[in-house]
Amino acid sequence: MPTQNFYPFDASKPHIFWIVYMMEANYCVHICYAFSLATAMVTGLLIHIIAQLKNCGAMFENVFNENEENLNGFKDAAKRKFITCVKYHQEILLYTERVFNVFSRMLIIYVTMTSFTLAVISYQIANSKTNYQDRLRYAMLLIGWLVLFFMVCYYGQKVSEESMNVAGSVYKSKWYEFDIDAKLRKNIILVIARAQKPLTLKAKYMGTISLVRFVRVLRRAYSFFTLLLAVTDN
Repeated sequence: MPTQNFYPFDASKPHIFWIVYMMEANYCVHICYAFSLATAMVTGLLIHIIAQLKNCGAMFENVFNENEENLNGFKDAAKRKFITCVKYHQEILLYTERVFNVFSRMLIIYVTMTSFTLAVISYQIANSKTNYQDRLRYAMLLIGWLVLFFMVCYYGQKVSEESMNVAGSVYKSKWYEFDIDAKLRKNIILVIARAQKPLTLKAKYMGTISLVRFVRVLRRAYSFFTLLLAVTDN
């Protein structure tokens, strides 16, 4: 059987065995496909957000590159480029918030199931009744699940870091070396202050999804794992 389950009937009979086998294989494939697809969708959007933030930071850094023939022309061009960058940054923030809101509830299920699933798979590997082939299969499943969850946590962390790097990019644009008007200077300071507030991917009611969350989930999974060992030993 693809999984170890209890049935209130004799599933070893040939005509029953293959029916149960196909049912188990079918739901195993669909569960793995659903979680893989959800992970790919979340990580793909996070990578897109990271790329947009990097591009925005590069644009801010080049705002005050003096390439105009006269100072007045440079000031006007810099002001136009800065306004464009600010609008671009605001669009990224709005887009990111929409993405986070869509997946915040889904991540509750994802994080909760990950802790429980890792504990159960680890228990199956440690169980003395599990044969070598099943242990190898469970080990592959454990590694795959860890990789999927790590990707979500890693790119969630990267989004926070890149969102804060925008502030450094604005400062590195060397706006302070030029005689710009007070209004533009104030707007630059406001952009730096806003960019210092990180964008955080959150599971609703559970907190931020980051590498810290990854470690906490592993610790919780280990607690469940030791609980299973203690219960079954008794």
